[in-house]
Amino acid sequence: MPNLKWLHLYGTPGQSRFNFMWDILIKRAHGYVLLVPAHLPGQFRNAQAIQSFMKARTSAPYVIGITHVDQPNAWDPEDILLILGNQDGSVPHTTLNAQEPASVANTLLLLVEQMMPQVVV
Repeated sequence: MPNLKWLHLYGTPGQSRFNFMWDILIKRAHGYVLLVPAHLPGQFRNAQAIQSFMKARTSAPYVIGITHVDQPNAWDPEDILLILGNQDGSVPHTTLNAQEPASVANTLLLLVEQMMPQVVV
């Protein structure tokens, strides 16, 4: 478990032309959030590619953040999880609104929980 004194957050666009940045950022990452826009089904395949890219480079924990669930034509989060191969819930997930600080904080707390060592009682 890393000694977390500081929390550094980095974001990168999801287009494959930026995958050189993904490689740089994931090398030292202790965890990450995969954001998937529920209202843009054309981006689901891209989210799958990013997920595969990251999993091939790190075993760091991650969570899936599903955004824009309030938009017209947004897909149901459970259907998105099925597309991402997470129908069993093995990867924690949440819906979030990136414009609401509390929603973002809850997503980050979910990630930090995944980064904590399992406590045996």
